[in-house]
Amino acid sequence: MNTASAGWSEARWRYFLLAIVAIGSIALMLSSPPIAQDPRYHEFADRRAFFGIPNFWDVVSNIPFLLSESRADVFAWGTNCEAESPPGSCSSPAWPS
Repeated sequence: MNTASAGWSEARWRYFLLAIVAIGSIALMLSSPPIAQDPRYHEFADRRAFFGIPNFWDVVSNIPFLLSESRADVFAWGTNCEAESPPGSCSSPAWPS
């Protein structure tokens, strides 16, 4: 048996299995009834508006999460690499002190 065709057959089998799982999951989701949600879900702790922003402190309390995630994105995706660089030659920016 040709090793190139054996590799292609295994890759096709994996894609087929992935497609079956994805289609089955979508079919199950579409055939299920909606999940009921408690109407009090949107009753946040702080209902005051400030600067025209409703639930101001609930919204502002998420800013530290946004900043830390943005910093992680810069670290993870901000590598200095070229497409033709040899392996191991890419440098990642250091965390600022």
